[in-house]
Amino acid sequence: MTLAEVFNPNIIKVGLESDDKDELFEEMVQVIIDSDSSLNREKLLLALEQRESLMSTGIIHDVAVPHGKTDAVKNIVGCIGVSKKGIDY
Repeated sequence: MTLAEVFNPNIIKVGLESDDKDELFEEMVQVIIDSDSSLNREKLLLALEQRESLMSTGIIHDVAVPHGKTDAVKNIVGCIGVSKKGIDY
């Protein structure tokens, strides 16, 4: 599997509107749902929230890699977001 298979152009959002982590999760999951409406929004959000509760997925200043595991997807699904104003993470 290549990164191009996980992060296709349809699920890249430049100009995120979120101000904090919870809003970010909602916004990013919506981008994923918009690309595949068969996915379960609540399960995706829960997977992100559960993983984040273990330890922050912020890795360095200005970069975070929120992720999680769920049976709501059959293959790896990824989404890239860029915030020009920054997010309180």
